[in-house]
Amino acid sequence: MWISSSVLWTRSSTKTSTLYPVSAMLATGSLAQNSEEVNALIEEVVGSIREAERQAEALVQKAGEDARARAVAARAEADALLERAEEEAQAISAKYRKMGDEFGRKKAAEILRIRKEQFAANVTAARERVPQAVAFILERIG
Repeated sequence: MWISSSVLWTRSSTKTSTLYPVSAMLATGSLAQNSEEVNALIEEVVGSIREAERQAEALVQKAGEDARARAVAARAEADALLERAEEEAQAISAKYRKMGDEFGRKKAAEILRIRKEQFAANVTAARERVPQAVAFILERIG
């Protein structure tokens, strides 16, 4: 049985379709008998849709929280790498400075430059991974 705004289609066991105007069905009362069942089914479907929407929203929110947590962790890792590189460069610079060797200062500056380049590459890679992680999570839940 299919219901549209003005007609009711039914299919009998002989596989023939019959079109009944809704007004005629209401007059005979046969549509009224099924209205409670139809309303119950509609309510069940609407409830299922709302639950699915709620679950999807929860998954999207969780994915966003996971992505933010990963971004914060990547930033902390990058900051730690930069700090360690600067400490190493300062230690090397101090060592050679004590010796008064100009080569040591240049070497320390070169090491610091290389470490900063590595840090920049790590930060860029981390930034590129965050959208991919979010896309992966959304793809899994979608």
